[in-house]
Amino acid sequence: MDKILNVALVGCGNIAQNHLKALKSIPYIKVVALCDIKPERADKAAAEFGGKAYYDFDELIAMLQWGNFDILAHIQCPVRYMNGKYGEEATYRYIRKHVLHNLSS
Repeated sequence: MDKILNVALVGCGNIAQNHLKALKSIPYIKVVALCDIKPERADKAAAEFGGKAYYDFDELIAMLQWGNFDILAHIQCPVRYMNGKYGEEATYRYIRKHVLHNLSS
């Protein structure tokens, strides 16, 4: 692949470490942003895997609007972060956890 894909990851808890290790092993992927509501998690992930730490989803989305990344990966339940905003500007989105618990929600 000729292009480097910039990734922003939301949710830096335990399982995110596995995702980050996998992303780091792909030569055409660069993690540019990490977001978690617990600053220590975002800071730790940024120190280990690179990228800038964010503690607020709205701040991350503001960066997205400037076109700084191609993939928005939600490792946490996105409802906690988004408040109705999804970041449609991203080229690709990956959500690991379910948005709804059932179809009537």
